[in-house]
Amino acid sequence: MFYLPQIKRAWDEANRVGEILWRADTLMTKAVAHRGLQMEVVYNSVRDSYDKSVKAIDRPSAPDDPFAHNPLLAESEVFRLYGNPYSCMRYQFILVPKLTRTSLSVEFISELVAMARVMPSLRVLYNGRGAGKTIPQEFGLVSLHDYPGLSVPPGRTLACRPSVSIVTAAGVYRLVFPLDHELLWAMCRIGHPFDFILHDGRATFIPRKPIESPVDPSHRFGGLEMIGTFIVKSREQFHSADVGALWEGVVSISLDDLERQSLELRLAQIAGGES
Repeated sequence: MFYLPQIKRAWDEANRVGEILWRADTLMTKAVAHRGLQMEVVYNSVRDSYDKSVKAIDRPSAPDDPFAHNPLLAESEVFRLYGNPYSCMRYQFILVPKLTRTSLSVEFISELVAMARVMPSLRVLYNGRGAGKTIPQEFGLVSLHDYPGLSVPPGRTLACRPSVSIVTAAGVYRLVFPLDHELLWAMCRIGHPFDFILHDGRATFIPRKPIESPVDPSHRFGGLEMIGTFIVKSREQFHSADVGALWEGVVSISLDDLERQSLELRLAQIAGGES
């Protein structure tokens, strides 16, 4: 198991020797309130180097380790922890299982949950297939960034399981589970594309429509966009970003009312079968 001081030291050392490029003075963050939800636009010009750099491998020709060009920061019996060579934010990590898996693995998700339980200050993001996942292999994105969009209070609880909260954040539907809740595993298997973020002893789970590029075909929307954090690729995009238009794209791929009702009915049926 990793521990927070250990992985922070490893990241700092990789940044010091140039294996990770990150500079505080080039980080630009714009906080925006839209429809009552706190959002942010983030840009760091060190990422400009990413598109110009020669990668150590060609990802399609190395399916067993798509992160082979990333600095390996730590290793445990279960995980490899890589650094993002062009980190937008400080302390960004990529968490992969030692055994490469090419489809959804509830075992891997349970391992992410176990790690989040030990280090609740981490934000562990998982993008499912069809929900912003960039490669078929399993991986999680880990950071210490305090995403403002996670602070929305719940509006109600799930009727069949009052410990599960329902959040409708400016039109986007989320379920908030206690870590290791039995319905969390059911949601992972239920068929919707999904993203989730493990944080503060909870799992914010976002089921969605199978649409990844609601605004710009070249840019997928993953879990960060679904909570109102937009990572942009240029200074121009940072200054010209229309958060309202971006958020309407997020709303367009969130579940509509009928889909929400159908999902909650399905969860009630599952919960009833487990009682």
